[in-house]
Amino acid sequence: MGVENLSEPELLEEPTFHMQRIAEYQRQYRKEHPEKLREYQRRYRKKYPEKYLALDRECQKRQRQRFKSEIFALLGGKCTICGYVGTALQIDHINGCGKKEVAKARAQYYRLVLKSIKNDEKKYQLLCANCNWEKKFRRNEK
Repeated sequence: MGVENLSEPELLEEPTFHMQRIAEYQRQYRKEHPEKLREYQRRYRKKYPEKYLALDRECQKRQRQRFKSEIFALLGGKCTICGYVGTALQIDHINGCGKKEVAKARAQYYRLVLKSIKNDEKKYQLLCANCNWEKKFRRNEK
């Protein structure tokens, strides 16, 4: 089958043998020359600081979303009390003290929560915003 017989989406979806060879070469080069990559990245950050910060923020945002969606899936994806499913779900610390933990972990918060859940520590649950506020009010948490 020639290229002229493929539609445009098919051309974009099927990587050619040549493209696969280039990708394999690039992977091998990165593996063999990590110091050159670090130097290139350092120069890039210095030359384009605003662009680098924007890319870094976007990458961190995607990573937080991945962690958060995995946490929600592991915790059942619905409110533990009322069964609500939607955007108002929150990660709740079963024994309180969430503010201290969030302040301590800062950027690594979702990573630490995910690690805790995978270690089966039973420190977290999913609650909808209403149930979470009611719980805080009943326990007189701040």
